[in-house]
Amino acid sequence: DESAESPEEISCVVKLFKPKHIIDSHSIGKEFICSALAREFDLDTPDAYLIDVYDEDFISVLPPEAVRELDNKHHGFTFGSRLVNAAIVNEELRPNTFSIWDCATLFGFDCMILNADRWGHHKKANLLIDDDGFILIDHELSFHFIDREDDGAYNLILKNLEDNSCPSAYTKHLFYNRLKQYKGSKKDLFD
Repeated sequence: DESAESPEEISCVVKLFKPKHIIDSHSIGKEFICSALAREFDLDTPDAYLIDVYDEDFISVLPPEAVRELDNKHHGFTFGSRLVNAAIVNEELRPNTFSIWDCATLFGFDCMILNADRWGHHKKANLLIDDDGFILIDHELSFHFIDREDDGAYNLILKNLEDNSCPSAYTKHLFYNRLKQYKGSKKDLFD
């Protein structure tokens, strides 16, 4: 904060990626893009930062095993987010913890960004909860169609849209069954 008298030190979670993930999957970019898009849906994500874990002052305070861990990771700026005080969503919290509106918003968001994590394939919710609601984390497994040089995956997405069909992965989403079984009016659910 440039207006602060002195810099504020905050705790962050830093995502360390292998160089292959940066080159093949654009993981750092996806994290930033999805974090910004989530806010457009009024979904909460921790504040995002560009972090240089190879800064000499930072490395000097790390234990030797942490420095060795950095050896096979991407050398350069990476994605980091403010550490939040929240619990990880697990099987016991899923059914009725969130309002149906929150479930629909998150489902719609994940469908838009093609988020593979909350679709059940990886068995990770990548969702935190605190007193104010849920907090979205980890979006590097999104927008898979930009991971390849050819347009095959992108064209398949366009074909699905034209055919008014959804990939079967959507039925494995964290909130799919809750939304499908919802007995109330679905007319405005995804507004």
